[in-house]
Amino acid sequence: MKILTTAGFILLAITCFAQKKILDHADFDIWNTIQHRSISAKGNFIMYALEKGEEDNTLKIKDPKATLIFEYARGQNGQFTNDAEFALF
Repeated sequence: MKILTTAGFILLAITCFAQKKILDHADFDIWNTIQHRSISAKGNFIMYALEKGEEDNTLKIKDPKATLIFEYARGQNGQFTNDAEFALF
């Protein structure tokens, strides 16, 4: 009985280690990175640039409930005006 239990644990350990994938450059290219985060002065809006690998940034503006208000391809370095009426990028 002990031999079967030990053999079962060894087989389980081998299959767990065999399932890991090695990361390469193609995997890094599909990861998203958030850059240039900004919150309006009143806290009504959140702006950030989402960068995906080597592609251009996508600027996104959301409200505090994470509802997408505005999205613009190739937008970067976004800022809100002091009264949060306008977003500049």
